[in-house]
Amino acid sequence: MCSRPASKARCGDAVRRLAAAAVLPLAALGGAPAAAADWLAHVRSTDSAIFQHNLDDRLASLQQRAGAGALPEAEARELARLLYLRGQLLNDVGAMEQALAVLRPLPASAAVSTQRASIQLSLHRFDDAAAELAQHGARDAGREAAVLQAELWWNRGRTREAWQLLEQVLADSRNPLLYARKAGWLIAQGRLAAAQQQLDLARSHLTDPHPVPAVWLYLGQARLLSAQGRHDEAYAVLLSAQRRLPRHVPLLEALAAAERRNGLQQQAIERLRLAIALSPDPHLPMQLARLLPPAQRAPWLAEAERRFAQMARDYAPVYAAEAAAYYLEQARHAQAAQALSLLPPAARGLHDWVLAAAVEAAGGRRQQALDALRAARASGQFARAPYCRAAALYAALDAPAESAALAETVTHQSGRPCPANPDLEEEA
Repeated sequence: MCSRPASKARCGDAVRRLAAAAVLPLAALGGAPAAAADWLAHVRSTDSAIFQHNLDDRLASLQQRAGAGALPEAEARELARLLYLRGQLLNDVGAMEQALAVLRPLPASAAVSTQRASIQLSLHRFDDAAAELAQHGARDAGREAAVLQAELWWNRGRTREAWQLLEQVLADSRNPLLYARKAGWLIAQGRLAAAQQQLDLARSHLTDPHPVPAVWLYLGQARLLSAQGRHDEAYAVLLSAQRRLPRHVPLLEALAAAERRNGLQQQAIERLRLAIALSPDPHLPMQLARLLPPAQRAPWLAEAERRFAQMARDYAPVYAAEAAAYYLEQARHAQAAQALSLLPPAARGLHDWVLAAAVEAAGGRRQQALDALRAARASGQFARAPYCRAAALYAALDAPAESAALAETVTHQSGRPCPANPDLEEEA
């Protein structure tokens, strides 16, 4: 597989061959239940084959011209935008890094800094994103920069400021993706009724024929339905999204998870095989291994481990914690701690600290686990799933008062108590 950014040019043909070999008729992967209505039936999207052809053709043209000499700024920014889009479609941080490399030589301006900040934020390089936004003042650089500033504050635990800024932007805009962004925050906090209101607003304001915004809304609605335990409805929504963009890797991953939950094992396996052929994401071979018989798992676990090790090294802010979770699941506690050490304490958020506590607890280091849980609570962030996991960890560490306090916070914030098994808590 081609996961290292520097090797993209050399193995692009191999990826295309693998992707072509993995393509299956959509009918073979199942269709929506006959009675299920398309949640976004009122919005027509550009045909997926046309969309993909146009994206590939324009990218190839711009990359060829860039290889022959410097591009004008407008075309350089377009190339970066399309590389970033490809990175989002394929869960490919290497493509995002390439987009950033295209933008780095450009003269500083509000538009360029905002575009660079967006990519840095996706790569979890929050200090770099903040520096880009500070160059021109996020509030003064336009709506997009203000949204990025709100996202940055959210990730840094400045929740109240993030909410206020997003509300200000929404007051001046009826952009469906902003409603969807707000819904995502609400789902993470477990405020599901409020999240549905925001997704309904997003749905009612969506008119863009571009298929990507539609798929993002589908994914948000499916995530909400799953959090409510309405898994059949969530699956129907995902199948509708598949008709818009059948090679969208985050969507393939969500479909595989839904099919695994619904007992559609073979369909989930085929989804993941296709996603692995398209994407360097290390989660995909790990998830495939879980679905296969024990005798067939070894090569996919080896591929997952290779990818996790490389991604944790090359893109620590994104993948160090993910690699640690992978090792923790296999009870390889020393390697989990080593992977997490690639993410400095100052760069950790709520999810990272709860994971650190789990790693320390599994290694028998009670005090270090309690210290990590204190750091999680001090992060300024609240999300239902990690708080429920933290409450369970406190109980396992014989700290019942702290466990009860966190459980009470979850019930107060989300209106629902933690489940008996917090590892089953729905979370995207």
